[in-house]
This record gives sequence, C-alpha cells and structure tokens, in this order.
Amino acid sequence: MAQQTPSSGEGEGAQTSALAKHLREFDAQALEDEIQAYSFCQDQLRELEATERTDYVQQVTTETLQLVVAAPAAGAMATVRTKKGFPIGGFVNTAVGLAAKALAFSKTDKRALRVLADVGKVFLHSQLSMKTKEVIDE
Repeated sequence: MAQQTPSSGEGEGAQTSALAKHLREFDAQALEDEIQAYSFCQDQLRELEATERTDYVQQVTTETLQLVVAAPAAGAMATVRTKKGFPIGGFVNTAVGLAAKALAFSKTDKRALRVLADVGKVFLHSQLSMKTKEVIDE
C-alpha cells in the first residue's frame, strides 16, 4: 500500500486553503497597520505645520512691535525728566526692561506674554545704549 505524503492528496487542498486564508488575514492586518501609521504621520505633520505658522506670526509680531513701538517709545521715554532735571524716563525704561527680562526667564507657555517680554526687553537695551552713549560723550 502506498503512503500519502503531506504534500499530496486531500490534505494539500485544505492546507492551501488555510494558507491562503492566513495570508489574506495577514495582508489585511499589515494594510490596516500601514493605514494607521500613515494617518498618524499626517496628523503629526498638520500639527507641526500649524505650530510653524503660529511661531512665524509670533516672530513677525514681536519684530514689528520692537521696531515700530518699543524702540521709539524707549527713546521718547528716556527724555522725560522731572522739573528738577531728574531723568525719570531712564528709570522707567530700566524698570520696564528688567520686568520684561524677568518675564522672559519665567518661560511662560502663553505666546502673548512671550511677545510682551521680548518687546519689553527693548526698553532696557535701548536705555543701556543711550546711557553708554552719554558716558562716551562726556
């Protein structure tokens, strides 16, 4: 009597069918995993782009306020004196600038406060520049 090998006869059809079913399930799972990974990457990319846009707006706002508002305001404030000639404007510039420096060191998560801190530091920097010029001119 001849023996049947596992690769011949009725068992072969059942094995092939089981293997095909397993491959379909494996392919479906692999495809689902790839779809989920792609979706996750797309979400991360959207978040990154939104953050970059917001960071750019923050930078433009900060630079504009420093140039248009803070620097001229610090220069004007530096000229303010009491009736007796005491330079109170310089002290105000220094106080505002130091407060802004302290705010900058606080590492706040609020964008508006970070912009305020960056713009406020211009008062201190401008005052230091003006005071340096005064010392050099004397």
